[in-house]
Parts: sequence; structure tokens; C-alpha cells
Amino acid sequence: PDGTPQARLEVRGLELEVSSVATLEHLLENEWQRPFELHQAPLIRALLWQESERRHFLLVMAHHLILDGWSRQLLLRQLAALYLGQEVATPREYYDYQETIQTLEQRHAAYWRKLCSDRPDPLPLSTVDGPPPSITLTAEQATGLRQLAASWQTTPFVLWLCLLQHFLRRRCQQQRFLLGVAQWGRPDLESLQVIGPFAQTLPLECQPGAELNRCEVARVHQEMLTHSQHPFVEGGHGWLPEVMFSYQSSPPEAFPEGPLGFQEQRLFPPVSKFLRTLYVEDDGQLMIAHWVGGDPLEAQALQDDLSKLLGPPAASPHWLDVLLSRCQQQPLATALIFQQSSLSYGQLERDSRNFTHCLQAQGIGPGTKVALELPRSIDLV
Repeated sequence: PDGTPQARLEVRGLELEVSSVATLEHLLENEWQRPFELHQAPLIRALLWQESERRHFLLVMAHHLILDGWSRQLLLRQLAALYLGQEVATPREYYDYQETIQTLEQRHAAYWRKLCSDRPDPLPLSTVDGPPPSITLTAEQATGLRQLAASWQTTPFVLWLCLLQHFLRRRCQQQRFLLGVAQWGRPDLESLQVIGPFAQTLPLECQPGAELNRCEVARVHQEMLTHSQHPFVEGGHGWLPEVMFSYQSSPPEAFPEGPLGFQEQRLFPPVSKFLRTLYVEDDGQLMIAHWVGGDPLEAQALQDDLSKLLGPPAASPHWLDVLLSRCQQQPLATALIFQQSSLSYGQLERDSRNFTHCLQAQGIGPGTKVALELPRSIDLV
């Protein structure tokens, strides 16, 4: 708490003759799979290998208890800056937020216990062995997704979340289920520059509609806003979902400029403790979605849903055109019922035209606002 380091990170050098990068990746994978001892700090380690005088590989492994996805980019950027001899400003540390986070959790504990008291049935899923299939969006597709989100007054995060909900509804034939959503949990703008495990898992009760449209997206958007105002209290309340959704966007700043070049390289596929995880990476240009635990057919179905969402929408007829068509085709059919009274489509069209003629006689045309004061009745319609 006083800023004194509690543990020292040792960077171990790999002093081996490696014949190829493939051999190196095999050695690094063995190191990557070595578990952490949770009772022994630090929960981070590094491995350095020098390929040549001008090329090095640095493998950094950290447990999720001390590092979230956003912090990973911050850590790499700070390492690059220090390597170039630049200063790294850290006005606050993660422990500065501990009291704030604990206070918020205690304040909203009752909200989450009530929400999780009626848990939906588990989704009938099982893990699929093998590397996770991926969905790669081109720059044009990613731009189209962002533009669609902006036109619907939402975010790409919500669009991906809606896609996943509707896919699971169709895949599992279940209309109500629980979905874990990774929430970054950073309380203010200053915390965007702080390395730490801010991310939380929110249990979201999903009841997606039959169609994925703008109204459905708006409903999910509002639902996420409501849940995000109540930080989740970690604990065994029987909330653990089978499927997880994580959307990781990279910080906008790039690595510091200098005489040396830095490039982040993913050597291993994403892993997950859940039966399924949709892990979306957004670097501001391209988007890649990893379907961890799923099979290629499921990933293809998700991609087809995404293409359908981004495709040109089918033109739907105006409600007035539908009403006029019904009046002409079925004039004797009942259109309105109120208490003991009823009105057919033919009568509705006749009365509407008479009322329109009365308004026109008073000099009232299209676009003019007219106030009506009538009791609830068929005449009001």
C-alpha cells in the first residue's frame, strides 16, 4: 500500500540454440502452460530469447488475477517506453481504487443476489476439442458494423452481444438463459492508464426476441446500461454461466516511436474456462472473433448471422399502406372492437376519409398538428 514492491519479477533468459521459430514456439508453449502458484507472488513471469543482435522474443505471462485485457496493452506500451529510455508516468496505482471498488460492491450486493435468485436452466452445451475457429472481419465489414451501430445509437459491443444471444437461442432452442459478459469495471477516465484486474464478469439474464432488429438492439443496450450501474459482487450465488462474451478493444495509443520497432505477436490461441466463449478483438480497424470451445459449423452460423445483419435491409411496407390494402381486400372484416362496439375495415376507411375532408375544409393540410380531445373510444382511433 505504501508503494514498496512486494515481489520482484525475474526475467529468465532462454540460453538454447533454436533451429527454427517453430521450435521456439514449442518451447514457449511449454512455458506458457506452466501453472502459477497462487499463494506465491508475483503472478507474472517473463522469458527472453535473443534470436540475433537485432531481434528478440519476450514472452510475458500474467495471471488474470493481476492483469486484465486492457492492462495487457498498457504493460506492453510501458515496457516499450522504458526500453527506449522514456519515462512512464503512473499518477495512480491499482490499490488506490481498492476502497472505491469494495464500497461499490457492498452497495449493490443485494441487487445481484436478487437477480441471481431465479437462475435460468443451463444451456445444453459441451466443449469441442481442437483450436477455436475464428471469424475475421475485413476493414470494410468492420467499418460497416461500426456505422450500423452508430446509426442505431449503440456500440459494436452491443451488436456482437445481440448476435450471440440470438445464436444461442436458436442453437440451444432455449428462450431464457444466463450469459456471462466481461465488464471492464474502470470507475473513471484516470483509471484507463492504470494496470490492474479491473475487469469483472456480469451475469446477464437473456430473453432474446424472435428477430434481431433495431428495437431488440435498443432493448439490450438499455439492459446493459442498467447492469453496468451495479458493479457485480464476485461470489458463489449460483450464477456461473456456460457461455462467456468478451469484447476487447485496444487502447488508441500505439507503441512509442523510436529507433527500435515493437510488434505484439499472438503465439497461442485464446483459452477459456467456460463451455463457449466469444472473444472479439477490435484494434480500431479490423475485428477478429474467436469462438473458443465451439466447432467450425457454429462459427460459420455466427458469421452468416453477422453477414445478414450487415446486408441491405429488406424494405418493409409502411403501416398505412398495409391498412389501406386490408380495407380494400377485406372491407367487411372486423378492424376495431371496443366494449360493445365494433367497426369493419370498410367503415374505418369511410369514417377516416370523411374526417380528412372536414380537416381540409378548415384549411388543414399535411404536416399540420391537430389536437384531439375525446374519451377512449372507437371515434378516437
